[in-house]
Amino acid sequence: PDRGGDQAMMQEIQQAYDILSDPQRRQAHDNPQPQSMNFGFGGPEFQDIFSSIFGQQGFDHFNAQNQRRGHVRIELWISLYDVAQGGSRTVSLSTPTGVTAIDIDIPRGINDGNHVQYPKLAPNGQDLVVTYRINHDPVWERQGLNLTINKNLVIWDLILGTEITITDILGKELATRIPPGTQPNTKLRLKGLGLRDHQDQQGDLFIHITTHLPPKIDPAILQAIQNHASK
Repeated sequence: PDRGGDQAMMQEIQQAYDILSDPQRRQAHDNPQPQSMNFGFGGPEFQDIFSSIFGQQGFDHFNAQNQRRGHVRIELWISLYDVAQGGSRTVSLSTPTGVTAIDIDIPRGINDGNHVQYPKLAPNGQDLVVTYRINHDPVWERQGLNLTINKNLVIWDLILGTEITITDILGKELATRIPPGTQPNTKLRLKGLGLRDHQDQQGDLFIHITTHLPPKIDPAILQAIQNHASK
């Protein structure tokens, strides 16, 4: 440098001399370490490394699984009639671009809290997962696929027997005979007239008989009962 010359060349010569004269810097120069890489999911570096280990098919499977994580989940309240009938129902889904209407099929015999997955039915090809909730029914009591209805009859109908008509969950009228001498709290079973599920299994319908006295009783009836009781 004291004799003059190109300044840039002189700086390179000086830098080379400093590296060769420093053992640690020379070792680093002779054995360079690879630069750090960003292995972000979905980036080219990640795909190359994942493919080299598991093959391209493994990467494609991972990518597909990763996309399926974003299920669209909704809660849908239905009636016991909907459980018995099943059929189509239109639901609305909120998306970034607005509201989308989607038709789904309600499985017959669905239970409260059941989850049903509808593949690729949600926007962007995502799966729709519906959690079904069932509203309380004021008339029918449900136990699995069995249904029970309460029927309150005057005491004479239990003593003498009678015929009654009830309307089932789907609106069909059923005529039923109450045998003479039926005890209060008796349950009459109508086999195979309960709920039906998606596998075509069907429960039973039960009529729970309760009773009451009429507000006014003919004195002649009271006298006949008293005479019978005194014998």
